[in-house]
Amino acid sequence: MKWMMLSVAATATLAVSLPTTAFAQTTAAPGPSAADVRTTQELIDAADSAPLVAGPNAAAASGKVPSLYPRNKGAILVTPDPYKGLPLGHSAIVLTDNTVVESVAEGVKLGPNNWYQSKKQVYGTIVQATSSKQNAKAADWAAKQRHKPYNYNYLDINTRKKFYCSQLIYAAFKDNFGINLNTDRYKTPVGNPVHPMELAVKNPKVGLIYRQK
Repeated sequence: MKWMMLSVAATATLAVSLPTTAFAQTTAAPGPSAADVRTTQELIDAADSAPLVAGPNAAAASGKVPSLYPRNKGAILVTPDPYKGLPLGHSAIVLTDNTVVESVAEGVKLGPNNWYQSKKQVYGTIVQATSSKQNAKAADWAAKQRHKPYNYNYLDINTRKKFYCSQLIYAAFKDNFGINLNTDRYKTPVGNPVHPMELAVKNPKVGLIYRQK
């Protein structure tokens, strides 16, 4: 999921979301808003320099899996990687060593936990106030949302009938533990969507455990 000024039809193939200035639009626009670009780049810069905290299973690496790469259940993966020249981003929650739960164009599904190979930039985080058992419950909850459709109404973070990627993670912790992972960095006069990078850095409720850049 990421913010860009595209039509809903275009975003259907990208597993992304629109910029905060264009959530209510359904017609194509020339590109992401300047404010969104600045905010996202600020968060990327912060994530690139923020200190790492110790995460569960931090040393559980083997083969080609990098040390510290999140394979612990309930860890959060975030990438700001572009897609075909467009400034996109995406997030997922770890379910097993080898799988994540994510929401893409086809809806909520399981995907491979191989972002250290498939993505250029990757950040791994954990929710600071939860236990490993609670993180696992959040991941299981997300997995139970499988087959629900992708949410193109990015301002509607309260629906549970459909999800975009970072909304799914937000809902998993909000509904189960009352932990609100959203911030005001992309807030608009008509709503406050959840951006993937808000799950990575400059959020006192998460800790950065992995960085790949």
